[in-house]
Amino acid sequence: MSCRPSDISLFSLGHRCLTWVCLQGLEDQLLSVVVRNERPDLEEQRETLIAETSNNKNLLQNLEDSLLRELATSTGNMLDNTELILTLDETKEKAHEVRRRFYNN
Repeated sequence: MSCRPSDISLFSLGHRCLTWVCLQGLEDQLLSVVVRNERPDLEEQRETLIAETSNNKNLLQNLEDSLLRELATSTGNMLDNTELILTLDETKEKAHEVRRRFYNN
């Protein structure tokens, strides 16, 4: 197997990125351990916020998928499609609710 100069630079770049990602992950883990020992209340709050953020992202993705599905299958005049209108209203309400939760934390 032979290596061209571009292969070596690509390998070097990949290695640097992997090292940085690993170091960043280790820093995050170390910070989490220190905070857990020094301020367990903050660590619990952090974990709760991470879980809520993940749930909100999933909710928004599901709403977006539902809305896109309704738009793709809609026939005729969209204003007459009550299911589409209901999906739009639900998406709007949930997005506002997620935004309020995000800014209140």
